[in-house]
Amino acid sequence: SGIWSISPEEAPEPFDLPIGEDETIYIVSGHIRIEVQGGDMLELTAGSMASLSKGAMTRWTILEPTIEFFVYS
Repeated sequence: SGIWSISPEEAPEPFDLPIGEDETIYIVSGHIRIEVQGGDMLELTAGSMASLSKGAMTRWTILEPTIEFFVYS
């Protein structure tokens, strides 16, 4: 588990991120969009949670400075 923070300035373009472990995320603050290849598009803001499966291919867009709490399982 851990805390991750990122801003639009650090990631001005959408980026691809393969999910290496089952992961649950909780957005402490901010706004991100995660597109899961062949699946859902997640709009996550403060208070939102999502679970991502190991092996999923995702594309992340950072829309506001974001702080995320994550847990690998």
